[in-house]
Amino acid sequence: MNSAKKPMSLLKNGEKAVVDASYNEPAMKRRLFDLGFAPGSRVECIGTAAFGDPKAFLIKNTVIALRCEDSEKIYVRCDEQNSGIL
Repeated sequence: MNSAKKPMSLLKNGEKAVVDASYNEPAMKRRLFDLGFAPGSRVECIGTAAFGDPKAFLIKNTVIALRCEDSEKIYVRCDEQNSGIL
């Protein structure tokens, strides 16, 4: 399986991935971890605001809206061939 690692902010609507790592400040990193953005968690981008920020992500049966400023510091792994299937 060929996985590509990229910032979560680059996920398009309907694209699924697995959280790899977070590079936010410690307080924000902890908050995101508490919300479910932990390494190995599956995430799907399910919506984008009219001007592209924030984006809505489905993680652990919960929808969380994150500003691109925060989601660009969370890296995810996508299967390039089957990015919609996880």
